[in-house]
Amino acid sequence: MIPESNGNVQIKRDVNSNYVIHIDLSDLENVKNLSPAKEAYVVWMVSDQKLTKNIGQIEGANSWLSKKSKASFEATSAAKPTKIYITAENDITVKKPGKQVVWSTSSF
Repeated sequence: MIPESNGNVQIKRDVNSNYVIHIDLSDLENVKNLSPAKEAYVVWMVSDQKLTKNIGQIEGANSWLSKKSKASFEATSAAKPTKIYITAENDITVKKPGKQVVWSTSSF
């Protein structure tokens, strides 16, 4: 079961010309309630160099008290993002995204 999540992403440049990626999500299911259950939501960035990188995890994704919740995420990258997506994973240090995509932007 893949949850139906809503979200938006904002990307801005900081004073050092890095890209600041901010995501707000709602209706995000507790990661332990997925089928199959997972350990974490991992955020991925596809860069303008066509490289996919794990840029972090959604905090609190396995400890929410309510069935569905809101979450936010922020990361900084020197590379220009062209797509952001989130997968459910068993390991937060995973180097390649799994197939369980729970949220994604279009390419931009």
